[in-house]
This record gives sequence, C-alpha cells and structure tokens, in this order.
Amino acid sequence: MIALSWSINLRRASARLALILALGPAACGETPTAPAPVPKEFDDLDEEAPEPATPPAPAAADPAQTNAVDPRTTNADAPAPGTLVAAADPIKPAEPTTAGADPATAVATVDPLKPGEPAAAAKPASEVKPGKKSPAKPSEPAPSNSPTPAPEPTPAPAPTPEPAPVAAAEPAPVAQPAPPPVPAQQRFAGSYRCVGGEAQRTELEAASEAAVQELNALIRGIGRKRLKESNVIRDSITIAVDGDKVTTTFAPGRSVGGKLEGPSVPWTSDSGKPLTVKFSLVKGRLVMTFTADDGGRKSVFTLNETGDRMTLSVTITSERLTNPLKYALSYKRD
Repeated sequence: MIALSWSINLRRASARLALILALGPAACGETPTAPAPVPKEFDDLDEEAPEPATPPAPAAADPAQTNAVDPRTTNADAPAPGTLVAAADPIKPAEPTTAGADPATAVATVDPLKPGEPAAAAKPASEVKPGKKSPAKPSEPAPSNSPTPAPEPTPAPAPTPEPAPVAAAEPAPVAQPAPPPVPAQQRFAGSYRCVGGEAQRTELEAASEAAVQELNALIRGIGRKRLKESNVIRDSITIAVDGDKVTTTFAPGRSVGGKLEGPSVPWTSDSGKPLTVKFSLVKGRLVMTFTADDGGRKSVFTLNETGDRMTLSVTITSERLTNPLKYALSYKRD
C-alpha cells in the first residue's frame, strides 16, 4: 500500500509539471508541442481502469480555464479543436488515467523523475472529478508465518508374524545291537616280558631257602634241588585266548592249554615229572592250578587297570613243607 500511494503521489506531481509545461508555451503565444504517443507495451498494469462514466453535457467554455489550440499544428496526436483540457490544480493535480484512455482526447504525462518509464494518458477534462481517487487495489491477505503442521505419518501395519519353521522330524536312530561283551580272559591275550630284575630273583632264593630250613636235615639237599627246578623265573610268557580256551607258553616247546573251568589237562614238569593243569577265571584273574602226586603249584595272573602290567603270584605247597612257598614276579606287555 505504501508503494502504491508513493506511485500515485509521484504521478500527480508529474501530471502537474506536464500541465505547466504544456500551458506555458500557449500563454507566451507559442504553439504547444504534442506529447509522444504511449506504446501499449509500457501501459501501467498495476492500476485497474475505472469504468467509463457517461460524459456530462458540454458546458460553456470558460476563457479563464481553456486555452485555444493553435490551428497551425499538424501533429495528429495533438488535442482536437474544441476539446477541453483540465486546468492544472495548484493544490491537487488531476489524477492520472489508466491505459485505456483515448489518445486523441487526452494529454500524456511524462514522469521527469523516472526516465524511460511510460507515462499514463491524461483523462479527458469532462471525466475528471475533483476529489475522487482511483480505487485502491484490494490488499492481499498477509501470509501466515505459522508453519503448517506436518501430517502425522500413518503407522506402518505390523508385519504378519511368520510361523516358526517346523524342524523336520529326524528319524529315530536305529538301535544298534550292543556288541557282545569282551570276555574277561581276552584281556590277557598278548606277550609279556619279565621286568622284576635281580631284586626279585634274590627274593625268590631267600623264600626258597626259608622253606628248605623247615625240612628234616637229612632231606634238605633233596628239597632245595626240587624247589629250584620247579620255580624257574621265565623271562617271557605268552598267553593266547580263543573263546574259552587259553594256551600259555613259558618257553619254546613248553606250552600248555585248556578250557576255562574245563577238565584238567595232562602235562609234565621241567624235571619230567607228570602232573595235570586246570584253567579257571576267578574275580577277573586267570588261574592255572598244577597238581602232582606229592604237591602242587598255583599261578595267578593279574592285570592292572590299563592292562600293560601283569603280576604273576606263585604259591608252592608240599606234604613235606610246613608253610607254603610264596613269591611274586612282575611282567610288562610287549
């Protein structure tokens, strides 16, 4: 609104100056120069053209308010003879007209403060109404500074829960038949070598001499010889197991075998004396029982938990011995 009011006041001052310049030559007896035509492309588009009013009846020309037009002018744009031109109001200049005025009946005004700006055509004097202002352009509503609230986002629909994958049923494991239990005698299968050394030999000799001392002095020599022949330390022992049959080898050519808990088998001692041998399994131990006509021998084979060590425990009995002869030998699995 401020810019529009300033533009109207500036155009009023320009119209006043143009009228003074236009009337000045006429008063001095000079022929006024017609203003240049206003190009249509420079019309003032900011103001709305008022509706044309019905012109009043022509009144008598007042010599004080009119100026004669020099008949010598040949400019086509000059005012036609008999056309009234409004006198300049020293207090309030005439309001500029819009671009729709007839150039033949209006005087163009030039704004001396804005060179190059097209001037609006003057309104005919008959249509000038003193004190009437051009209708102001309705003001546009001021834009609101408050930000438009953003629309709330529509919540995304909850995803449909997928069913938990069903694990494929694994086929039940086929029950494998339990392996047949390993016979306890199978643990003894293998070859063993004596690891007792000289210490155990000395112990055996001492134990044999103690048993001889219990004999009658007349037969001690004979008893010492028999005990030595029947209690030889075997450097190696091999045990073979075939089901419930066990075969023991003490030296090359000196093997004996029989069934566990079976009948006794005949055999001969190292001295050639006949005897029998019986095999049995007692509390996880392999037992060989030698029986002769004047005495006997029991050999018990015991394995440790890992099965790599074996102990041979020997007990000698005789009708002539007050106490049995006992000793132990150590072997290791080859």
